[in-house]
Amino acid sequence: MTVWLPASERAVLNDARRDVQQRQALLLERSAALRQIFADDAKGLQRPLAVVDRTRDVIRWWAARPYWLVALAGSTLLLRPRRALGWGLRAWSGWRTWRRVQALLQR
Repeated sequence: MTVWLPASERAVLNDARRDVQQRQALLLERSAALRQIFADDAKGLQRPLAVVDRTRDVIRWWAARPYWLVALAGSTLLLRPRRALGWGLRAWSGWRTWRRVQALLQR
């Protein structure tokens, strides 16, 4: 259904439509410029984020295969018992310290 409008009202609507189209064009240009700036800034983060991704993948691999950790710990214990004992004591000490800090933070 077409609505008939007087010429003066059509001119106002056409001006408004033109203003909206001009504003849209300006916003599209600004958006493209901002995307380019963001892409340029993000290039500096590409390598550190790749390292984080790789580290996460390695952790997931080890978590999916805990038997390798057990084998590594067992072989270290058999081949270097003093070193394994030293690392075990450090890990236990660190765990106890962590538990104490947690207890203090919960007060």
